[in-house]
Amino acid sequence: MSLLRITFLFLALVPVSASGLVAQTAFKTGERTTGMTKQCFYDYIGNGYTRTIGAIELCPLSIQVRR
Repeated sequence: MSLLRITFLFLALVPVSASGLVAQTAFKTGERTTGMTKQCFYDYIGNGYTRTIGAIELCPLSIQVRR
């Protein structure tokens, strides 16, 4: 199998957003509830992300982030 074919097969498996940025998976590191909202904290290779949801909702274990 040629290197060009292997590269093409790899690129076909990488999720890409409409803006052309690659989507990566960030994993949950913690959460904090304040009043009627909850902040869910995530990490992807040292970069922190936060998602705010309702206080009674469950934080997803992972989220997709664009890099």
